[in-house]
Amino acid sequence: MLISIEDTNLIQKMSAKKSPYVVQTAYVHTINPDGSPKRYPEQISLFPKKDAEGNAVPYKKGDYTLGDKSFQVERGFLQLNFPELVPVKA
Repeated sequence: MLISIEDTNLIQKMSAKKSPYVVQTAYVHTINPDGSPKRYPEQISLFPKKDAEGNAVPYKKGDYTLGDKSFQVERGFLQLNFPELVPVKA
């Protein structure tokens, strides 16, 4: 699955419990039911990584795939964790 980051802006949001958080806009390249690629990528929001002090660090511009830490198997079921983006090598 290809995920594109087009800018490094972080968006401040507020949860229903009035707790602040930040997200970053990304675009995921998805497929149609027949397996063909969709014409346009779909916009999503991601939680950015955090540094040692807990500050959000935006992903750099570029293309990424989902890393192995994005998934785990729990009691025989595949689960999706928070996405870990891995840069696509040029």
